[in-house]
Amino acid sequence: MSQTTNFVANSYGASPGLLAVGSPSLKSPIIFYEGSRPIGFGILSANGTLATSVVRNISQGSHTYTAQYLGDRFYKQMNFGSVTVEATPPPPAQVTLSLIGPSVAIAGQRVLGFFVTPLNDRGGIDRDFSGNVTITLSDQGGIVEQTTQFLHGRPELIDLNTSYPRAGIYTLTVSYLGSVATRSVRVLPRGF
Repeated sequence: MSQTTNFVANSYGASPGLLAVGSPSLKSPIIFYEGSRPIGFGILSANGTLATSVVRNISQGSHTYTAQYLGDRFYKQMNFGSVTVEATPPPPAQVTLSLIGPSVAIAGQRVLGFFVTPLNDRGGIDRDFSGNVTITLSDQGGIVEQTTQFLHGRPELIDLNTSYPRAGIYTLTVSYLGSVATRSVRVLPRGF
């Protein structure tokens, strides 16, 4: 940066008087790079201190970004610092549980099948999903039945192949890497 300062003796009754301070702004854009590959450019903002560029579709792994000003008639080429970003995969798909049949059953009745659907962050079906989900039937006394099933990127029918042993409140739970979906079933005594 350059600075121009002019002093005029006895200006407005003060000696010396300050007339001008400043420097020309950068004339060219700032170029952003990933490694040695240019990925975008940014123009300095109104105050001349910030240039930005949006980076999209970053692949998984480590990425180092730098910025450079190529120079103009007032300023030489400038290289700015670098920043390294570690891009990680998105969190696992949410799991939504949908129970087929009523949420009320009779003791001794077979546990009805239910659908499990992996959803993406926009609420649509995550067609790329695949993984083992854990299905658990429990009551106040603990786990009644538990199984694991491989789930693909579509709604799938899951069957525990067991019966409700007695009256009470049961919980069906489906879990996958921290995503949990539950459904309560009220089981009435036989002969009700």
